[in-house]
Amino acid sequence: MIYIGIQKAGTLFLSLVLVLGLVSRLYSQPSEKKEISPIFTNEMVVLDGKALENVWAQAQIADGFRLNYPSDLALATATTTVKLCYDQEHLYLYAECHAPSQKRYVRTLQRDFYHGENDGISLVIDPLLDNTNGFLFTVSARGSQSEAIIYNGNWTEYHWDNSWQSEVWEGPGYWAVEMRIPFRSLRFKGNAGQWGVNFVRVDIGANEISSWNPCPREFDAIGLNFTGLLTWPQPPNQSKSYISLIPYSLGGMQRIMPGPGSYQANAGMDAKLALSTSLNLDLSTNPDFSQAEADEQQINLGRFSLYFPERRNFFIENNDLFANFGFRQIRPFFSRRIGLGPRGDLVPIYLGARLSGKVNQRWRMGLLTVQTAGQDSTVVTQNYSVACFQRQIGGGNLGGIFVNKQDFDKEGIGQMNRVLGLDYNILSKNNRLRGKLFYHHSFGDAVPNDEKPYAHASWLMYSGRSMTYAWNHEYVGKGYRAEAGFVPREGLGYWRLEPWVSKTFYTKKGPINNHGPELYVDWYTNENMETTDRYLSLDYTFTWQNTSYLEINLSDQFVHLMYPFNPNPADSLRFEPGPYHWNGLSLAFEPAAREKFGFGFYGEYSGFYKGEKLGLGGSVYYRLEPYLQLQLEAEANYLILPAPYQSANLMLIRPRLDLSLSPNVFITGLVKVNGQTRGVSLNTRLQYRFKPMSDIFVVFNHNFGYHEGTLVVFKMNYWINV
Repeated sequence: MIYIGIQKAGTLFLSLVLVLGLVSRLYSQPSEKKEISPIFTNEMVVLDGKALENVWAQAQIADGFRLNYPSDLALATATTTVKLCYDQEHLYLYAECHAPSQKRYVRTLQRDFYHGENDGISLVIDPLLDNTNGFLFTVSARGSQSEAIIYNGNWTEYHWDNSWQSEVWEGPGYWAVEMRIPFRSLRFKGNAGQWGVNFVRVDIGANEISSWNPCPREFDAIGLNFTGLLTWPQPPNQSKSYISLIPYSLGGMQRIMPGPGSYQANAGMDAKLALSTSLNLDLSTNPDFSQAEADEQQINLGRFSLYFPERRNFFIENNDLFANFGFRQIRPFFSRRIGLGPRGDLVPIYLGARLSGKVNQRWRMGLLTVQTAGQDSTVVTQNYSVACFQRQIGGGNLGGIFVNKQDFDKEGIGQMNRVLGLDYNILSKNNRLRGKLFYHHSFGDAVPNDEKPYAHASWLMYSGRSMTYAWNHEYVGKGYRAEAGFVPREGLGYWRLEPWVSKTFYTKKGPINNHGPELYVDWYTNENMETTDRYLSLDYTFTWQNTSYLEINLSDQFVHLMYPFNPNPADSLRFEPGPYHWNGLSLAFEPAAREKFGFGFYGEYSGFYKGEKLGLGGSVYYRLEPYLQLQLEAEANYLILPAPYQSANLMLIRPRLDLSLSPNVFITGLVKVNGQTRGVSLNTRLQYRFKPMSDIFVVFNHNFGYHEGTLVVFKMNYWINV
């Protein structure tokens, strides 16, 4: 019976894939693309930002950058010229960035900044010309670097790190940059005659974002659908297999109250083996993530778990291949399940291995296996394994995933959980039509097969020049279990319908760039189609030319509690099961990013189960650019409830300090005061990058209240090319 059910679901799924593949082609309207051809050189290129080598005088010029913001109807006033050349091992870029203002707006010298927050130039590369996966390299006007993986066309992951170099030079009325990017840092096929490429310039003083190959204002200029063409005179050679080793060692002290302190020493190693220019094997033994930035704490006023993103480097490269199956609240695989217990306690990871990359122009594949310690006294060790693929079809791709979580107890093989699934991602060439379909089926010792152990969903969004239409449906059967995934409503069995529509009015002059309304519906039912949650909202947003915005929101919310609930941990009395209904009004303002001093605020007044809620929040920041950033974020949730319930103020305060002593030395300090968990945490980190991908970290963490304790760590990692 299970086989027949999967067979029918698969037939329906593949039929929809074929239909939507045709639709995405019908909506594909490829525009004319600019083209540039880099020049090959045997001359040594010295990175100094001055372009003194002879090859730069012969290189083709990319210019005529067109605006992406605040409009897309004219050439940029902050002009840019770019040249490319290459040798056997590297791709080189030289860019001259002229500016009407002599001032350079650079918030920070820290790495991995968002590409739009500093004056800078970005190189966008789509080596496989698939409009789906690529790379982003950004250098600010002060020389700080940021790199990211681009996936699903225009989504970015900034926690990816790799080895490359750049230098900036300040000239009269312009600044210039040279980049050197090793081909071994990229994933490409050696016989490809063309890559996708674009150059994106941000000039905050001129209030402009511009790109070499044009991109409509309603889309992010780094999108791979809007790249031009890089035509190789002779394609780069596929490098021989190479190995990079990244060993680490650390020492420190840890104390968990009220016990005594203990000294710690540890060592481990990551290894990267390039089996080809598009296929990589990553190995990790005894990995340590003590330098990873702590999660953003949140106040949870809902009944279900909150989502926190992955920040550990081993799990990030090609993470889109493993982690983006399903939707945010229906993940068959969620890497944060590995090495972290239910309460966030660290679980030792013994060994990890990942094989991932492109097999050819249309196929991607990934294999991941990680062995960890057990999470309780009955489980000795656990294995997490994932196998997945992606196949380009039409304007999107078809992906498949198999997830296996296997426990090993004292007697041998213990309980297991498995998920098998198919996803189809839709992306038209003009980026206006996006979407996804998926069907997942779970198996395992704890999976009740008679209670619909599967999940499926569909999402479609069409973005026009001024109108956006979207539709989403989700279904999770009561028997669906994804123990290595993230499904907050697991075991309930539900339908979710989520349509929305928005309209944007673009102004031709004046301080406001655009404004418009959005109507949004989020509706949950049980398997009998009885409403359990419903959220309706109508909001109106004003965006100013300087990118600050104001949003006004009216909402209507219904919740049918299925079990007693109260978000206030100090109140032992719970709201009883049954229907609740209330309305709300909120107002939010975010300041322009360019200002040295600014503040934002948020206010909401609404009902809340048996009472009312007053939500107030805001942020204040000050920058001494580019060295110092001070920021204070706070929110207060006043729950005003009738007796015998306890009224409460669930408050969260987050002061933060970022100090950049140079492009290679950073200090970060965070304090988090959480009124819901009644805890206070202090996190500080010093990072010194003494060579590409090689760092020294000093980390100090102290928690007050829940899990009170102190951790001090000195860690060093070193990148070695073999």
